[in-house]
Amino acid sequence: MNPVKSSKSLKFKFAHLADCHLDSWREPELKKVSLNAFLEALDICMDENVDFILIAGDLFHVASPDIDILRSAVLKLKEVRDKGIRIYVIPGSHDFSYSEKTMLKVLEAAGLFVNVSRGDVGEDGKIRLKFTVDDATGVKITGLLGRSGALEREYYENMDRESARKEEGFKIFMFHSAIDEYKPDFLKDISALQLSFLPKGFDYYAGGHVHERFERDEKGYGKIAYPGALYPVKFDELEKYKAGGFFIVESDNVLKSRFVKIESHKVVALNLSLDGLGAEKAKDKIMDALKGEMLMDAIVLLRLRGVLGSGKPTDIDMNSVAEYVKNEGALIFKRSTTKLSSKEFEEINIEVKGDIRQIEEDLINEHMGKIKIESKDEKKLTVELMGSFDSPKDEGETVDHYSERMLNGAKKVLRIEGVTTKEYSKRHDFLD
Repeated sequence: MNPVKSSKSLKFKFAHLADCHLDSWREPELKKVSLNAFLEALDICMDENVDFILIAGDLFHVASPDIDILRSAVLKLKEVRDKGIRIYVIPGSHDFSYSEKTMLKVLEAAGLFVNVSRGDVGEDGKIRLKFTVDDATGVKITGLLGRSGALEREYYENMDRESARKEEGFKIFMFHSAIDEYKPDFLKDISALQLSFLPKGFDYYAGGHVHERFERDEKGYGKIAYPGALYPVKFDELEKYKAGGFFIVESDNVLKSRFVKIESHKVVALNLSLDGLGAEKAKDKIMDALKGEMLMDAIVLLRLRGVLGSGKPTDIDMNSVAEYVKNEGALIFKRSTTKLSSKEFEEINIEVKGDIRQIEEDLINEHMGKIKIESKDEKKLTVELMGSFDSPKDEGETVDHYSERMLNGAKKVLRIEGVTTKEYSKRHDFLD
């Protein structure tokens, strides 16, 4: 527990959410579960009478989410605002859009929340953070946005950390990045920042991006916390965590935090080895395992592994398995066979890990250096070029105009038009 620095009120309460990833699932059932987790979290915040809410990046999974999901989220955000609870956000790597067409801008303009990722670039090229002051408590909040592949690193490298450290009062720093010193083993290969990149002297560091809960009181810094994803966003996360949640942090001369678990549906996760079995016996083993579980209203996950003794994975009658699960009243049935192979195909079996962004990063890392380009940071340039092309053709936009827009975006990334640091920062939605 950390002693609290002076503010207008030494007694206050706030919620720390991150990685809500609304509209992350392909399946309608899981889209709804993820949305309901968000709605439930905000209901809990209102019931708890928190003073304000922090959302540390990736409110949405995509820059332009499904309209029905957006409507439900907006109505709940408005309900929170109308109750007098303030909401402060930073954009995450999924919220970020090179085309600048992000829903966060619209919601902020509507007064639903405040984006606290603000700063000025001085003549020396240093970024001086601006603080947003929560009027009711006097708490000062600032932060930096997250971008794909840890490309926010440039902001941290150019940050005036000393001026941020000297700011007086109770301070919160919001960030959406992995910290190298704290990375769990299963994330050892993802891009991350060193702890020293964070400005010292803050009371609370509200982290996002890492989908695993973490808390630590760090000397010279304060409490550094990741609540993990509000609800799992992919198969292996559902399998491992089965639920998500967020922190509620209270200050009454000392800082105390507690984790609030969000678990709307039971998750039945089965991990079965089918090594040496034929298709029929493999199906029997799966059915025996399922019959030992209560499946009503459950999310059923089935991971199959091993090398079949005969036949191919596609020979297993999974339609019968799916029909049984459905008849037992399960909400949804998902299976993974990436670790299941047959003898004749074992040598060419390929396992694909992670979401599309992780796959892209793995491919970039694999092929770096194979093409000669004049750039100090080939990976950064590659990701930015990919991002600049990741913009669909607008309704009514001509092919010529779309092509010109794509070309101009590439020119800006390649600095062909001599874009200044300040223009670069504005384009990435950092400066006022």
